Order: sequence, then C-alpha cells, then structure tokens
Amino acid sequence: MSSASTGAVRRIDLGTALAGPPIPVGRGPAGITVGHGYAWVADYRGESVARVDPTISARLGAPIEVGGRPGGIAAGSDVVWVANASEDSLVRIGLESGEIVGGPVAVGADPGAVVVGYKAVWVANNGDGTVSRVEP
Repeated sequence: MSSASTGAVRRIDLGTALAGPPIPVGRGPAGITVGHGYAWVADYRGESVARVDPTISARLGAPIEVGGRPGGIAAGSDVVWVANASEDSLVRIGLESGEIVGGPVAVGADPGAVVVGYKAVWVANNGDGTVSRVEP
C-alpha cells in the first residue's frame, strides 16, 4: 500500500492480511517494483528511488537520486529501470550497488509504465502515445 499524502508503504502479511508499520519512502511514491530481494519505490516529488528491505520493513540508506519526475519502475535481471517523465528518459540502478549505472537512455515523451520482458525493456510514453523498446 502506498500513499502520496504520507509518503510511505506498508508490508502486508499474506497470511493474516495485516499491514505493518509505515515505511517512509519519500514525498510522492508513484511506482513500485521488486528485485533482488528488495522493493524499489519511485518518489515522484523527491526525484529519487527508495530501496526497502521487506524482511525488516525498513528503507535502506539514503534515497537514490534519479532525476525528473520518476514514476514507472521495473526490475530486470541486474538493474532497476526508472522512467523520468520530465526528462523523457530511462535510468538504470544496479541491484547490487544501489547506484545509477551508465547514462540515461532516451525514450518517447512523458514516459510512464515500464516493463521488462521478451529480451527488452518496454516503456509506454504518455506524451506522444508511443511505446519505446530498449535493449537491456
């Protein structure tokens, strides 16, 4: 569960359906994915990504600065892909390092949803009604 007003997510116990305590992830959570044992939460307002360890219900380290208006986020085999809507780009966060790797990848206008599959990264571009295919 995420709430932009509280800037937090909660871990839900699947056995009991009870929510754990709020985990602060920034001022405007906009997207979430899971990869390499962590939940990764894009913070639209803070222009960053928070890495959350679900086993201890806590954010790890400082937010990872990723650029303008991140929202769409997806985990691949070795990176987390984050769409930056105001920069029309994707950035990559290394799953092991938790740091930006490589430079931004240009995509269409106002990128939103990001999916990894079929040997590519797919981005829905809200601003121009296109889909970008990025080779990982």
